[in-house]
Amino acid sequence: MNTINDIRFDENLYSQANHWIVILHQIEGVGLAISLPNVHLLTFMKFFDNINNSRNYINTNQHKIFTLFAYSENIKTWFMNNNVIPTQLDNIICNENVIPNHLDQIIIFCQFTDEKNYWRDWTRRYTDKVNKIITFDQLERETLIFGMKYIDDISTHFRNNQNIYHLLRQNHENLRLALTNSLQNAANGQ
Repeated sequence: MNTINDIRFDENLYSQANHWIVILHQIEGVGLAISLPNVHLLTFMKFFDNINNSRNYINTNQHKIFTLFAYSENIKTWFMNNNVIPTQLDNIICNENVIPNHLDQIIIFCQFTDEKNYWRDWTRRYTDKVNKIITFDQLERETLIFGMKYIDDISTHFRNNQNIYHLLRQNHENLRLALTNSLQNAANGQ
C-alpha cells in the first residue's frame, strides 16, 4: 500500500520554484497509515515525519513562500510547543516564530469528518492562515487538485525554460488523469 510516508520530493524540478509545499505527518507510537494510491505523482511536496524538522525547514528558507499540509495533532503540537501563551482570558499571544509570515497557508487533515469543526474553531484562536480542513479520505483528491493548481501557477515562471516547462505540464497531465480516475472510482463506489 502506498502511504503518505512514500512521498518523494523532486528536488531537481520543484526546488527552483518560489512557492514550496510541505506535508507533515508525525505519528507517535502506532498510527493510522494514510493511503495515497497516487503518491508517486506528489513529487511537488516535501514530506516530513518530524514537527521540529519541518518547522526548521520552513524557518530556514525564508526566501520561499510555503503551503503546509499538516496532520491535525501535529499542528496542535506545533502551536502548543512553540511560544504560544494563553492568558487568563484565554486570549492567545503569538510569538512570530509560531507561524512565520512566509508560511502562506495551512491545510489540516484529520481522521474524522466530525473533527473538522473542532479544528476550525481551535485553529481560529491562533491564525487565519488555515485555508482548509479535510479528512484522511479526502487527502489524496485534495493534493491532486492542489498540485494541478500549483503547477499551473509555477509553470508561468518557467515558460522560457522549455525543459522544465514541459516536465511541469506532463506532471500536471498525470495529476489530472489520476484525479479523473479517483473521481470515477468514487462515483462507482470503489
